[in-house]
Amino acid sequence: MLHMLNVVSLVGLTMVLLGLYASWQAWYAFASRGWPSVPGRVLLAGVYGFDGAPPAYKAHIRYRYNVNGVTYESTRVRFGGVNPFSYRMTASELVAAGSASGEVHVFYDIHNLKRACLITGPNEWTLPLPILLLLFGTGVLALGIFSGLVVAGEPADAVSHHGSSIRAAEQAI
Repeated sequence: MLHMLNVVSLVGLTMVLLGLYASWQAWYAFASRGWPSVPGRVLLAGVYGFDGAPPAYKAHIRYRYNVNGVTYESTRVRFGGVNPFSYRMTASELVAAGSASGEVHVFYDIHNLKRACLITGPNEWTLPLPILLLLFGTGVLALGIFSGLVVAGEPADAVSHHGSSIRAAEQAI
């Protein structure tokens, strides 16, 4: 039983950590709306499918851009990602970024010129994903910790109750 509670706690902790990562992505998605842009050139673009139930898709793009005479490369379409279960949505992200023409507008962070994206701002997953992961993850983590504390307390109580009833039975004999 204690092993299962450790697994529940681990799942909850993993969800909280993923929620924190998704929150970081959401912060950059909103921050990217104010970033300057430069022209860029697509080096490689495509949508890759992964078998499974349901099948998943990932947009992959590599582009090059130049800021203040320094050339950078990046692979980020947007912060927060796209719906991995929709081929059409994944492909439309690449088209919206301008990958079909080979020329793209690259938005870059003035504080870290290597941090760039092709589409700025949030999408439909940007806010709900970190909120849901943090809420559910915190709940599952709390459940695992609380249940672990309750179960950890039971054996000591059970032993003391059973031990006292055995001693009482021995004294009666």
